[in-house]
Amino acid sequence: MSDSFTEVTEKSWFGRLKDAFFGVIFGIILAVGSVVLLFWNEGRAVETYKTLVEGASNVISVLAEKLEQSNEGKLVHLKGQATTDETLSDSDFNVSAKALRLDRNVKMYQWTEVKSEKEEKKIGGGTNKIVTYDYRKEWLEELKPSSNFKKQDGHSNPSEMPYHQLRLVAKNVKLGAFTLTDSLVQSLSNFEKLPVGELPTVSPATAVGSGTAASGTSAAGVSKPAMTPADGGLYLGMNPREPQVGDVKVEFSQVKPQAVSIVAKQVGSSFGPYKTQAGGVIEMIRPGELTADAMFAAAQEENTIITWVARIGGFILMAIGFALVLSPISVVFDVLPFLGNIAETGVSFIAFFMAAFCSLATIGTAWIIYRPLIGIILFVIAFGALAGLASMRKTGKTVSAAS
Repeated sequence: MSDSFTEVTEKSWFGRLKDAFFGVIFGIILAVGSVVLLFWNEGRAVETYKTLVEGASNVISVLAEKLEQSNEGKLVHLKGQATTDETLSDSDFNVSAKALRLDRNVKMYQWTEVKSEKEEKKIGGGTNKIVTYDYRKEWLEELKPSSNFKKQDGHSNPSEMPYHQLRLVAKNVKLGAFTLTDSLVQSLSNFEKLPVGELPTVSPATAVGSGTAASGTSAAGVSKPAMTPADGGLYLGMNPREPQVGDVKVEFSQVKPQAVSIVAKQVGSSFGPYKTQAGGVIEMIRPGELTADAMFAAAQEENTIITWVARIGGFILMAIGFALVLSPISVVFDVLPFLGNIAETGVSFIAFFMAAFCSLATIGTAWIIYRPLIGIILFVIAFGALAGLASMRKTGKTVSAAS
C-alpha cells in the first residue's frame, strides 16, 4: 500500500492570471540568464580548445625516473607507477590500507518525501491543484530533516548521523623521481571497494590519516554505537536484510598504487598548473600509461561533451523562460479549457522556436568573436529557422482564409 498524502487547492482564473504575470518577470530573468550561460560557455569552450592545442604543441615527454633541471617551468608529460609508503587509517573503525586514497562512505536508512503536482482545469479559467506527497525509505548519505515534511507523523528521521563521510589522502606519493601534489592525487577517482574482512589493521598512533579516535568513541570521548560486519562493510542495526529507519551502513573504498600518466608544469621535483598564452591552465592526471597525444585527445573530447551539455541546458532554460513570458496568453484562453489547451500547445511551439533562434543567435554571436567563420554559419541557420517559422505562420493564415 502506497504511503502518500494528497492536498487539493482551488485557484481562481484571476489568481492564475496574476501568477502568470509574475511568471513573466521570472521568465525574462531565465531567458537573459540562459543567454549569459550560452555566451560564457562558448568562450570557455574556445579557450579550453586553444589551451589544449597549445599544450599539445609545447609538451615534452620525459622519463619519470630522471629529474632534469632544464625542464623547470616547462609542460612535461610522464608516466609510471604512483606509489606510497604511507598507511592511511580510519581510526574510528581501526581500518587501514596502504593506498593513495581511502574513503569512508556512510549512509543512513531514512524517510524521504517526493512531491508531485498536477492541475485540473475548470470552466471559467480556475483550476484544482492536486499535490501528492509520497513517502519512501531510502539509503542516503546526507541527513534528511523530517521536520520539513508536509506530513511528519509516522515519518520521523533521526536528528543526527552517528558517523560521517571521511576522505584520507596520502601526503607522500612518488612517481619515479617526482612527488605528486595533493590536487593530482585527489583527482584520481578509480576507487575499488575495500571489504572490511580483508583489511589489515594498524595502531592509530603509527598510521597516517585524520580518523577521529579509537573504534567506539568520538574525538570528544562520546560513546559511539557498535557496528557489525555485513556485505563487506559495517552495519548498525538489527538486521541488514530488513533495514529500519535510523540504521547505518559504512563502506570503505581505496585508490590503490597504480600506473598513472601526468601532463603538468614541472616545479622542482613536483608539479603545478601550466599557464598557456590562450589563458587556460593545464594540469592533468589519468590512470594507466598513456601517451601525451592520447591525454590531450581525451581532454578535447571532455571539452566537447561539457560544451554540448551546457548548450542543451541553456536552450532548455531559454525555452522555459519564453514559455513563462507567453503563459498569460494560454491562461486568458483557459476560460474555456479546450481553447486554453490549444493556446498552451501554440505557446509551447512558439517558445521552442524562439529559444532555438535565440540560442543559435547567441552562440553565433559568441563564435563571431571567437571563430568568425563558424559564427556566420550559425547565424545563417538561426535566421533560416526564423524564416521557416514565419513561413509556417503565413501558410496557416492562408489556409484559414481559404476555409
